[in-house]
Amino acid sequence: MQPRNFVIMEVKGNLVKADRDAAVAKFKGPLFKTVADVMVSEPPSSFKRIVQAKSLQAKQDAADKEHKATYMAEKREWALRKKSKEVEKNKKKAAKQQKVNIENTKLKREAAMKKQQHAIAVKKAAAEGKPAPAEPEEEPIKEVVMSEAEEEPAEDEPAETAAPKVALTAEEKSVRFFNHPTSDLTAYALATSFTKFTVPEDSEFDSVKYSWAKEKEAATYVKNWVLEKKLTTRVEDIVPSAWFKTKNAAWATESGKWKSKANEYKQAIAKKEQAKRAKAAAKVAAEKKAKMEAEKKAKAEAEGKKEEEKKEEKKEEKAAPEVESEEEEEPLDFDAVEVFGVEDVLDLGSSVPLSKEFQFEDYALLALRFECHLLAHAFSKDCSDPDRTGIHLDHLAFYYQKYYGKALNLSSFGVQTTAELIELINDTVYVTKQNVIESLVPAELESNGIFAKITEAARRRRMLLLDMGEESAKLKIKHGGGGGGEGQGQKREWSGNQKWGGGGGGGGGGWGRW
Repeated sequence: MQPRNFVIMEVKGNLVKADRDAAVAKFKGPLFKTVADVMVSEPPSSFKRIVQAKSLQAKQDAADKEHKATYMAEKREWALRKKSKEVEKNKKKAAKQQKVNIENTKLKREAAMKKQQHAIAVKKAAAEGKPAPAEPEEEPIKEVVMSEAEEEPAEDEPAETAAPKVALTAEEKSVRFFNHPTSDLTAYALATSFTKFTVPEDSEFDSVKYSWAKEKEAATYVKNWVLEKKLTTRVEDIVPSAWFKTKNAAWATESGKWKSKANEYKQAIAKKEQAKRAKAAAKVAAEKKAKMEAEKKAKAEAEGKKEEEKKEEKKEEKAAPEVESEEEEEPLDFDAVEVFGVEDVLDLGSSVPLSKEFQFEDYALLALRFECHLLAHAFSKDCSDPDRTGIHLDHLAFYYQKYYGKALNLSSFGVQTTAELIELINDTVYVTKQNVIESLVPAELESNGIFAKITEAARRRRMLLLDMGEESAKLKIKHGGGGGGEGQGQKREWSGNQKWGGGGGGGGGGWGRW
């Protein structure tokens, strides 16, 4: 009944076509004319002046608040100093009053004694008929007087001044939009909808107006913004695929075998050492017994015992147990083994596993290598958007939790940032110029043994650096979450971001280079 203009300012709703259609459908008919005002790309100078004015006011308000806080702090300090001086002054005055009171008490006591002596002298003079002696003068009572040196001059209260005027820097002037304390969209709403952002088409409204840029320029701007945002925004609704779950389960089984084999090997070595010690002890006991028998024989001969006793002693000597020397199997020279030329990581020869020297930090980094490798490949398979080239460095913890169901605790690996974490395993994964994580190992492998080989190569290099006195090579992995306690670590540099490739004979050849 009364014509009105309606302005619908919905950020997400106006940028998503389906939401625009739903909103416009409410105003179809001869009574309304629908108009879309598109404001994207570079804003006009009039808008920039508004943004700069708001930014300047916000900066001035912050400066005023800081100035006020500084003044109040100075005033509190002044009040504290004033109170402290008052307390100190009262303490000095009380001490001086106490001293004066003692002196006054002493004067009063002396005056009383003089009066008593004068009274006795008056009585004595009266009895002798002599004139009475003159009455003694009384000493004046002292009062507390504070000297000028003790009276400190009062400190003036700090005066409140106006806050200094602020100005925008060149960088602040270049900001196109004012940073409001409340964002237009929640992070989740933006992440789940920005890929559908488009500018409106002519067919959607009665009229489409472009206030900041022309139609093609505005469409290109939105498209480029979406592409850029895809690299830095995480996929909230991504779901781990069956491929990932299969690979992860196979890894759990295979890595479990490596640990079991290493434990069995260590137990076997411990048993051999125990048997060797028992054998050495038996040999010492046999030699001791033989020596005692020899001494007994010599003593018997010296005493001239009978031949029968000698024969009997010979029989007993022959019956004495002899320790047979067994030929020990020649041990494997583990340090001489070419890591990337190993065919079976469970048996290098003589049932020696490649992981025989692994400590808790090696197992922690072994697991981290595979998990980041698998995560990088799984994301590329599970994300249906071809514009998202991989996991952004800032979102590694989010996808790690999403896929593995556990938190990625950086402190357990002794690092502060995700970049430092990736640096620990830069022999397996690396970060591109776009801050995207990529794996150096192919997605499909016949065996996961390559990760054990990489970890052993890293361990050897770590120990070499430590032997050379390189303290920075120490790891700080904690026992538990990602590893444990103060371990000895590694620091590795690559000559480039080479992809892992097969090939190379003997020593494993083309599996990258240091």
